[in-house]
Amino acid sequence: MLKIAILTYSTKPRGGVVHSLCLAENLVKRGHEVRVIALDKKEGAGFFRPPGVPYDIVRFGALPEDDFDAKIAGYIQTYTDYFMDGNLKGYDIYHAQDCISANALVNWRQSGADFPLVRTIHHLDDFTSPALVECQNKSVYMPDYHIAVSEYWQRRLAEENGVSARIIHNGLDTKRFAPARPGTNPKKIFGLDNKLVFLTIGGIEPRKNTKKLLAAFVQVRQYFAAKGQQAVLVIGGGQTLFDYRDYRQEFLRMVEDYRLKIGEDVVNLGVLKEEEVPLLYQAADCFAFPSAQEGWGLVALEALLTGIPTVVSDIPVFHEFLTHEKDALFIDPDNAQQFAAAMIETIINKELQKRLIRRGRLTASQFSWEDTARRHEQFYLEILENEECKNLKSVRI
Repeated sequence: MLKIAILTYSTKPRGGVVHSLCLAENLVKRGHEVRVIALDKKEGAGFFRPPGVPYDIVRFGALPEDDFDAKIAGYIQTYTDYFMDGNLKGYDIYHAQDCISANALVNWRQSGADFPLVRTIHHLDDFTSPALVECQNKSVYMPDYHIAVSEYWQRRLAEENGVSARIIHNGLDTKRFAPARPGTNPKKIFGLDNKLVFLTIGGIEPRKNTKKLLAAFVQVRQYFAAKGQQAVLVIGGGQTLFDYRDYRQEFLRMVEDYRLKIGEDVVNLGVLKEEEVPLLYQAADCFAFPSAQEGWGLVALEALLTGIPTVVSDIPVFHEFLTHEKDALFIDPDNAQQFAAAMIETIINKELQKRLIRRGRLTASQFSWEDTARRHEQFYLEILENEECKNLKSVRI
């Protein structure tokens, strides 16, 4: 049995946080002792769902709102203080899922703590904030071992950073996501009855390319309005520590300029309750995911498993598990017109729609958190064997 600490930067349902909880829970099923540690506000409500493993929440107080670099430094210092105060000693593996928790672990080691540090790199961002640039660089170069969630990011880490990473894909909760049962109407739950629902998950932010999606949706809405049908763009999720206020304000200005109504044409649901997420997928007629960049794209797989025709960006990571016109449609993320045409096609082309649903569910069913946990376990054991070898060599010298 291994003792494993898994660290994440938030308690909200972001991809890395979902990954942390699902990985931890499935490692416990394999007989290991696992604790998850996350960062949250002092007045925060904690994890978006009850974790199935022991956990600690590291609480931070008031931080500067107008000085983003100072805010990031505050996150890292709060996390670092948690370790320096003597918490979380005695684990075999310390596994950070993000740059903030990785920086805190690096700081702890620099004070004299000794342990193997693993970092999963879901993706790298083109940060402009000096604090975030430093945070990301430190979290890439300072850990001992690295995991990438896709071949694309494994290759980029090797070519651009000289870092060797083991590929371990995200998993999928194959029991949680499924098509709606006959006789049920998930649309009604969200007030979307009798509407064509175009869904995206991930909030309003640059990496999710939400402004381009809005531009595409305007064309989609006009097409179906001419046929007497009402189309609605639904946005779920989006809670993050990072500051995308300017981008969101610009998005809202675009909504106004297009003469759309928030809450009617564009519905921003924000962070969802855990039990609402599968139902929201079931309420969708098309899943639209035009991301400019993704580490893996877990929500696309969740949509596919639910049986939703899915349109994704033509970016390298999606080519690792999807095929154009077989289980999803690929579009140029910068081309709103092409995106709109693909979204419309998933509705009006019934033969294509059936194929995407059938093949999409088959593709998504090949991924599971059980397999992801097994692969992590194997890597952890290799790490500990390598550490033991290094210690033996050190003793001999």
